[in-house]
Amino acid sequence: MKVLIAFDPSDEDKPLIEKVWPKEIQPVILPKDSIESIKEDIPEIEAIIGPMRGAGIDIIKAAKNLKLIHTLGHGVDALLQPNFKEELTRRDIKICRSNSAGIAIAEFNISNMIAISRRNVNIHNALVEKGDWATKLKANRSQGVLGGELWESTLGLIGYGNIGKETASRAKALGMKVGALVRTKKDDPLLDFQDTELKSFLGKCDYVVITAPLTDSTRNLINADSIKLMKDGAYLLNISRGPIVNEGALHAALTSGKLSGAALDVFEVEEQGGVMSGYPSKFDFKGQNVIFTPHLSGATRETRVRAMKVIGDNLQRLIDGSPLVNVVDLNDEF
Repeated sequence: MKVLIAFDPSDEDKPLIEKVWPKEIQPVILPKDSIESIKEDIPEIEAIIGPMRGAGIDIIKAAKNLKLIHTLGHGVDALLQPNFKEELTRRDIKICRSNSAGIAIAEFNISNMIAISRRNVNIHNALVEKGDWATKLKANRSQGVLGGELWESTLGLIGYGNIGKETASRAKALGMKVGALVRTKKDDPLLDFQDTELKSFLGKCDYVVITAPLTDSTRNLINADSIKLMKDGAYLLNISRGPIVNEGALHAALTSGKLSGAALDVFEVEEQGGVMSGYPSKFDFKGQNVIFTPHLSGATRETRVRAMKVIGDNLQRLIDGSPLVNVVDLNDEF
């Protein structure tokens, strides 16, 4: 079975792929420039592995035997675009997620909620850089609605897939009330409440964590107007896609004290193309109670191992004609 490898396997990936992927696989490597060298292989490709930003709609249309597109992680943003979605739905091409980073990102979310509510970064910097024992920071660390404890506070998840569920289970273990903003309500014992409207959802939450994909309906979802609906002193975390949050509105809300803190692992600049380097925002967040990380919330060795195993399992299922796991319903994405 010919499989298009639409990512660049690392030196650590290669022996893992050899170990956990079916031996029947005949890999076809997607070239970085022209696809001319694999043109004859494309009609015979039955599965594509990797980000679809690399393997575009033209390859999908030319791959007449294509049965499966499998992501390395969780995001299916590109496949939700109308031209992709129509082609995939018409041909019943299955989309599967690896869902490999849920544990890592959930731990990341919890650690960041604790860090920003306790002002860990600002207090650390004051002590390390200035030798300041932070009497003022200590006195003010409970400013806003929250006092710094997750216990009995409310977490609101925008989007409730694998990452949301993993985050919810850990939040519940810490004594938090958990709600989710969803397209359709679900029967889930982890959730204390569910909303289908942003307007009724935001005002209930002390912490808002974004795990939804970037779509026309989520782009600029958190803006000046929606931030007004949030609790005074609430916290915002985004590990999904940068353009879901309007960075200017977030900066204004942190400066005014409307929001007490934020953690961003993704930024607007990432969706603008080109190589990311330097300061990640056109707004200066220095001195604010923020944690910025360069899109690495799911970056653990364990995540990569899980991804390769899930992909290998689904490829074997495809060969055997068995039901696939982690299948995505493109019509049920937030």
